Amino acid sequence: MSPKLSSNLLQLSVGLLFFFSSSSVFSIEIITEDKKLSVPTKFTVDGTLWVSYGLNDKKANGAPDYAGPNNQSTGFRVARTLINIQGDIDEGELKGYGFRITPDVFSTYSQEANGCTNFDGSQVCQGHNDYAFSLRFAYFKVPLFNQFLNLRVGQQPAAVTLSPVFNLTEKMGHRYIDGDPVGRMGASAAFQNFGFSTGVERGISIFRKAEYYGFQFMLGNESTHRRNNAQDLEILTLTGSNDKLNSLAKGSGDSYGMDLQGILNFIPTGDSKTISVGLSSPFIFKNIAGVDRDEVEYNSANFVCTADCQNHPRVRIFRGEKRAKQDIFYGFQTDFAYNQDSFSFSMGGGPFYFLDRRGKSSLINERILFPEDFFNQGLDTTLASNEFRKFYATNTRDERDSLGKGLYFYTHLRYHKFGFFIMYTTGTGNGRGRAQDPVTGVVSSSSNVPWINQVVRYDLQTDGVLGNVGIRDIFDLRNYVDHGKARFYKTVASVNYSPMERLRISFAVIQIVSIDQTGRPTKVNSLERIRGDERTTGIESQNVSEQFSQVGFTSLGFPNGVTVNDLIGKPLVETQTLIATEYIF
Repeated sequence: MSPKLSSNLLQLSVGLLFFFSSSSVFSIEIITEDKKLSVPTKFTVDGTLWVSYGLNDKKANGAPDYAGPNNQSTGFRVARTLINIQGDIDEGELKGYGFRITPDVFSTYSQEANGCTNFDGSQVCQGHNDYAFSLRFAYFKVPLFNQFLNLRVGQQPAAVTLSPVFNLTEKMGHRYIDGDPVGRMGASAAFQNFGFSTGVERGISIFRKAEYYGFQFMLGNESTHRRNNAQDLEILTLTGSNDKLNSLAKGSGDSYGMDLQGILNFIPTGDSKTISVGLSSPFIFKNIAGVDRDEVEYNSANFVCTADCQNHPRVRIFRGEKRAKQDIFYGFQTDFAYNQDSFSFSMGGGPFYFLDRRGKSSLINERILFPEDFFNQGLDTTLASNEFRKFYATNTRDERDSLGKGLYFYTHLRYHKFGFFIMYTTGTGNGRGRAQDPVTGVVSSSSNVPWINQVVRYDLQTDGVLGNVGIRDIFDLRNYVDHGKARFYKTVASVNYSPMERLRISFAVIQIVSIDQTGRPTKVNSLERIRGDERTTGIESQNVSEQFSQVGFTSLGFPNGVTVNDLIGKPLVETQTLIATEYIF
């Protein structure tokens, strides 16, 4: 080792020793002079650590509950470690300038017995490390008009959950009761709990915080902070024609567009530390500008198609509407808090809404462009024919705008070091997130197309003949037609102990009940625990076979759509019991 390198290492070691010996063992806050600006700057390092123990709860059919098979959160788990690094200028002409960088190390979730591979094939971690590292916050702030307004630029807390004007997550106060890495299963602010926001946004925002009021407006990417803008364009990734038509009509998937989100807040109690009342209205307008043409149109052709195309090119021309991408989320929340040294009480909640804007979609293919060549076996080729009615039913969609609704409530009481917390949410939809997620309490909207229109489309898609739906199809229709009765009911309850201000320990139970679109409870049965064949799934324990819940019994004389769950199914109640802790350092 060179003498110069040894000297540098010695200086570094002495410097670190002096630094930590003169700083708090918890958060670090020092005032230093900015060498470029020659002004005093406050530099802060602090963080949060979540450690939990999850019990292996069981479903009604005896299978592992929320902890599996798609989420491994049983046993001891370091759910998250957040480290905040902040710099702020609090004096002089440059007062108000600053920055924040927050790395986030969090526990991933992958499919049971499949290591770091998620159910969609993506790699969520490395084989020797089941934690993922991400950049949660990274932004700088600039004062405007003598600090009347403040500007933030970068990846920052979402205005609808963690606004500097009025922090709804902080008011709820028990975010660390986290049954799910994406923050929906546990306790979180309403917009995050209902799946409206991830709590982080990339973009630019302005805000104003006064004693009795505040507001924040943010313009950001349509996508979440964990993927790039327009990374998941469904029109390009979906392969089936029905899937593409449904996606276009409902406006699902990412977009190139920009979202406008914000919060309006009124605080009648002002800066009072004893009693606080807040009236808030968070909102998100999706894709107010920037929706690209390729998001709502898709064209393809195969010019070498021969036999099945009657020597014509295989043509696919999909069309949708931009309005289907422009959903609106909004809500109204009231928060009340009473704080004393030995006693505190808080409660809050309100209604929240999801205006799911939808539209029409259509598919033009070679059968429509060249009808004579495809229907020359004696079939009727007029526009009033059964074949064209069938094409209308299968090649078009006509969705109507729909309003999803959610109700959110929480309360917390503390006496000295002990307390309890309850959060209750309910909303439209069965509560499921992505395709294979467990029930997580996500608000969704039902179809607003009249049920008779849905029945007619179902009838025509078979053979184009109207009115040939038999009594045996009634049970199948109940699963095809959206009756708008899907609901979920979620409860988070905990008993809390805080031995000191920086540490909280909670014994919590999270429970969700789901009702399907027909108004019946979502069901499971013990036969579903039979594993799928490893020759088709690749890993024997990768998938729990669904054949005993999905397959019908028409061969035994039962009507179409009757499944095992109709005969022996038990209502599904998703449960997660855990001990959750939060340590603030």
